[in-house]
Amino acid sequence: MNKRSKPYAIEETRSGVDWISATLKKEEHGSDGWYALATNCVLTVHREGNTLENRSLLGFRGLKSGGCFAGENEHRYYCQLSGEYADRFFEQIDRHQPHYSRIDLQVTVKYQNEQEDIAKAVYYDFVSANTVLPEGRRRKGHLIVGSDGGDTVYLGAPSSRQRCRIYNKAKQSEREAYERCWRYEVVFRDELAREWATMRRDKDSSVAWSCIETVGAWLEERSVQVPFRYSGDVTVLPKLRTLPTDVERKLEWLKTQVRPTVEYLTELGFRSILLENLGITLRPGDAEE
Repeated sequence: MNKRSKPYAIEETRSGVDWISATLKKEEHGSDGWYALATNCVLTVHREGNTLENRSLLGFRGLKSGGCFAGENEHRYYCQLSGEYADRFFEQIDRHQPHYSRIDLQVTVKYQNEQEDIAKAVYYDFVSANTVLPEGRRRKGHLIVGSDGGDTVYLGAPSSRQRCRIYNKAKQSEREAYERCWRYEVVFRDELAREWATMRRDKDSSVAWSCIETVGAWLEERSVQVPFRYSGDVTVLPKLRTLPTDVERKLEWLKTQVRPTVEYLTELGFRSILLENLGITLRPGDAEE
């Protein structure tokens, strides 16, 4: 049975780049400046509360922080940015027209009311259109149903140069900022990633609008009805940061794990031992219980 997607009321839409993997040959003009820029992006991620590490990745040696990396090998420089940082720094990285091996685009839709069956509806759309195609042209699609309502649908094979993932962002992130949100992501690899970057430059359109146009067109080409329209009737807002920083994770750990333990031991009369183990020395005049 063909269960078509329904047009649900949208509160807001956010779009942007969600992942960048790019290289530049050292012999290219301006490559040193590009690498300095990529390194500064990683240092910015560190300054905003993430751990900075010396790491090796994919044969490159460099710096890693908060899911972002900048490194080099004998012949090339490499930059990998993820999430909010990929979106924030994309235009700076793209000015040198690097060689992209992967670019992820995303549209995050916040509905006015809670939606539970978005992934299922998309999957039925996709399957219905797929059945009328010749067998050799049929595309792969998978639906993963979560017991908590966190369904995910994948369109395209994992090895494909282009693939889409649609999922309940609120369930996946467990963050209040993503309440009632569903995420629509399209992944481009190799020449498709480079073609998208070139197309965006040639059109001179904003990153946000290029992302929403591309994701919408990609889905509609596969007979999937999209909830957003990219003709100007949607307010596109900046991309939200998805993951907490290392500092935020540590503070949450202190709040939820350490604080209850400290309170418990204090109530039992172990305050002095607790302070000693924490390396905290009472000053003269401090009250001792």
